[in-house]
Amino acid sequence: MVRIKKNRKIGATSKEAMARAVRLTIEENHSLRQAGEICGIKFQTLARYVKKARNDPGGNVIMEPNYANRQVFSEDDEIMLAEYIITCSKMAYGLTTEGVKKLAYQFAAANNRKVPDSWKANKTAGSEWLRSFRKRRGNLSIRQPEQCSLSRLTSFNELNVKQFYVNLKSILEKTDKLKDPSRIFNLDETSTTTVQRPRKVVAQKGVKQISHCTSGERGVLVTTCVAVSASGNHIPPTMIFPRKNLKDA
Repeated sequence: MVRIKKNRKIGATSKEAMARAVRLTIEENHSLRQAGEICGIKFQTLARYVKKARNDPGGNVIMEPNYANRQVFSEDDEIMLAEYIITCSKMAYGLTTEGVKKLAYQFAAANNRKVPDSWKANKTAGSEWLRSFRKRRGNLSIRQPEQCSLSRLTSFNELNVKQFYVNLKSILEKTDKLKDPSRIFNLDETSTTTVQRPRKVVAQKGVKQISHCTSGERGVLVTTCVAVSASGNHIPPTMIFPRKNLKDA
């Protein structure tokens, strides 16, 4: 079975047009094809609603389709799930794909939602549900989080950031030389390795290990620093090697 199913074209017939076509067929003795041509409805679709109307003389038939009859969660439920997932990611405790699927099953069980048998057997939602859920909710994506220590998370708050800028302002006011924006630099660092991580390759199925030729086994981690001044000037990148003394080869 293909992963992405070809979308079916869903008719956009209003309930007023469907009710009119049913009346033309039952009350005015039009044929299904004639009533369908007048109202712009396929006669196969009209036949289903005519059958429902004849079996229910009370007129309680809903003249519009229910496209969400097999959907596990309603629109409001999915919005709540998406908001919870986003809140967890903002708090640096984001959920993995397996965590989201388990959360969906627990949410469905707590709210007595009708779920597939596979959900009950595995105590988790399916991969196809997660793929469709992400497609319906356009603000969700699978991201690689950046490692951040607990001390950094707790220290980076509004109070500490405000205090930093208060201290910076007082230093700038006291020191005349720092009023020149070319004297103030912002520096950031990144890690650079001498052995790059190999990309995925196509190989024989079932083999335990696949090798890829590189310049070294482990490589050396080099810290690269880049600094830019407030005026827009920059200095060449600085590379810090993990040795006390570096001898030219």
